[in-house]
Amino acid sequence: MTRDSEALKPRAAVAAMRPYHPPLEGRDGLRLDFNENTSGCSPRVIAALRSLTAEDLARYPEYGPAQADIASHFGLDPARVLLTNGVDDAIFLTLTTFADPGETVVIAEPTFAMYRFYAERAGLRIEALQYQDLPGAPGQGRVFHLDPAAISTALAQSPHPRVVIVANPNNPTGSLLPNRAILELAAAHPATLFFVDEAYADFTPDPAGLLAAVERQPNLVVARTFSKAHGLAAARLGILVAPPALEPYLRRAHAPYNVNALALICARAALADADWLAEYRRQTLASRERLQAALAALGLTWWRSAANFVLFQAEGGPARNRPAAELVQFCRSRGILVRDRGRDVAGTVRITCGPLADTDRAIALLQEYYRAPRGRAPRGGVPPDPAAPPPATRSSPPAPARSGTPSQAHAGAPASSATPPGSAPSQPAATPRPTKGNALPVAVFDMDGVLVDVSGSYRRAIAATVAALGGAGVEPVADAEIQAMKDAGGYNNDWDLSRELLRRRGVEVPRETVIAAFNRLYHGENGDGLRRTERWLLPPPALTAWRRRYRLAIFTGRPRGEAETALREFGVAAAFECCLGLEDVARGKPAPDGLLILADRLGPLAAFLGDTVDDAASARDAAVPFIGVLPPGHAAPQALAQRFTAIGCLGVVPSAADALALLPEAVRL
Repeated sequence: MTRDSEALKPRAAVAAMRPYHPPLEGRDGLRLDFNENTSGCSPRVIAALRSLTAEDLARYPEYGPAQADIASHFGLDPARVLLTNGVDDAIFLTLTTFADPGETVVIAEPTFAMYRFYAERAGLRIEALQYQDLPGAPGQGRVFHLDPAAISTALAQSPHPRVVIVANPNNPTGSLLPNRAILELAAAHPATLFFVDEAYADFTPDPAGLLAAVERQPNLVVARTFSKAHGLAAARLGILVAPPALEPYLRRAHAPYNVNALALICARAALADADWLAEYRRQTLASRERLQAALAALGLTWWRSAANFVLFQAEGGPARNRPAAELVQFCRSRGILVRDRGRDVAGTVRITCGPLADTDRAIALLQEYYRAPRGRAPRGGVPPDPAAPPPATRSSPPAPARSGTPSQAHAGAPASSATPPGSAPSQPAATPRPTKGNALPVAVFDMDGVLVDVSGSYRRAIAATVAALGGAGVEPVADAEIQAMKDAGGYNNDWDLSRELLRRRGVEVPRETVIAAFNRLYHGENGDGLRRTERWLLPPPALTAWRRRYRLAIFTGRPRGEAETALREFGVAAAFECCLGLEDVARGKPAPDGLLILADRLGPLAAFLGDTVDDAASARDAAVPFIGVLPPGHAAPQALAQRFTAIGCLGVVPSAADALALLPEAVRL
């Protein structure tokens, strides 16, 4: 080594840094590994980029208009907002502005690796607290908890740490620290700067987060990104919101042109499409619940998340000591990328949530992988381990022992081996488990489209509600449009479907107004509303045959009062042991809650008969065999049948009367 090259050694802090090796290339497939928006960005962003001119690209960016629009969107003073090159830029800017080399920064791990990366790069001393792995409420997953008292203790040392960094929600754990706790800590430790990274705030119960609190808390800064919910990861745009006392120093230390003009164009277009963002958020939250329910049904340990991902233990339990890397490779071989987080939490994998269709693909792979015997890899997966022990004999995937678990909903149901290549795993086998007390197992029916023809009532009420509230000139709603939304999933509630149809026609109406208009049409002024057109679909002999072999229950999206009134009017109320309605569950379909409640109350569920993809998904996530019933007058029955098959079902039938042939004789003890 020459004397000149010896003089070119890096700073000691850089030489001591831990290298960060994210997978930067070869990410082909469905990307559920980086918490990106897998549906892409709003179409308005693409349109805005296409309108660019050569002159637009030739000049340096002007930040004022974009800064004003972004601030307005978040309800902030533009002077408080700094535009940054992603949250990474905000992290490094904050650390180098307010902490000298050798001073202390406090982080809590496991967390986003860039906090340690930039702290080491700045030559700071790192004090790493640890999230505590705690059991959660029954059926709610485990929780990684950050104790505010531990932060307070760390800040009480002398000299005081200069900066605390908190990801809220945290990545990769999904943990959410209450905003109140952060503000109390900041108020109690005014000599320390609190940097709160709210990259995933859009997926929390309170998307506003701590942005508004910055104005009144002088030692608090908050970072946001456009990489997640807005689908602009390639644009590398974030914001840093700072109080009046700190903002001038941050702006002084900030590079003048660190954000490019294309990113600003993308951000302004994305913010203008509020409906697109709301729909993506709706699907992501539904996907998160669906994935968590599926992990519970498989007997896997998982952690409750407030972000757009779920972390779970891929090893142990039903994995039978398969390494997490094997699952990651299996998913990659089938075109889905998931993230091995074993460096943070041993044996774990993280899966991004987004559009429901993407999540369903991931769940199907998980079900296939964990239900394959040890020593025989699922189709397309990694080769078997020759040193593995022989496969264990089991009748069903293990599940946590708790009231109303999927294992109770259909205990003892072996996975079918007849799943055709490329399709979703089949439903659990339909053999009913013997029940205690000489009781028959339970068959559960959806109501509308299965037991009752609602094509002249609810469907007409939807179209008429849109016409009444949309005003003159609004595009009429065709039954095919309603059916297409039902078939796509996520619109089990007809009030919400009506409101969404209005939104798609450019009309924003409060939900309460939609409900009132819908109910007037459905019930009428004197009981003469559209509900009078409904007809009962299950002939008396078929109902009698069902009752001989099964106890009967109903799980419907209707308000329970409406459902019970209809059963009485049709003279069949005595045939059904239990009716579960809209108000009886915290989460409606496609969540499995209703079926789990029925299983807890009544015992094993032999089958659930439904006519929508939300019904099918609810059954799948509760591990209850599903039978698809084609509703009367469906315009594309073959397409719906294919959707049922893709989600997983025992079969598809033209009516509930025909479904009994798919089930064996019930077994009594």
